[in-house]
Amino acid sequence: MGCCGKNRSAYTPQYGYNNRFAGESNLPAAPVTVTLQYNGQSALTVSGPVSGRRYRFAGFGVQVEVDSRDVPGMRGVPHLQRVI
Repeated sequence: MGCCGKNRSAYTPQYGYNNRFAGESNLPAAPVTVTLQYNGQSALTVSGPVSGRRYRFAGFGVQVEVDSRDVPGMRGVPHLQRVI
C-alpha cells in the first residue's frame, strides 16, 4: 500500500462488510414465538433453556408467547401445552 492515499482502492480489508454475499446474512433470523398454555392450579415460572428468558404463567389457562428455541427444553414441564 502506498503513502498518502495512493493505491487506496487496491486495499481490501480483512474484516467488515463483504458484498460477495450481498443479500445473504449470517445473522440469525428473529426468533419465532410459540404460544404455550399453562393448565396447572398454581402459578409457574419457567426459565428458557436456550434464551435464558423467564416465562411467567400466573395461573390456570394463561397463555404466554415463548421463544421457539426454548420449547423443546420445556416439553417435560407438567401442565404446559402448545396452543395451535
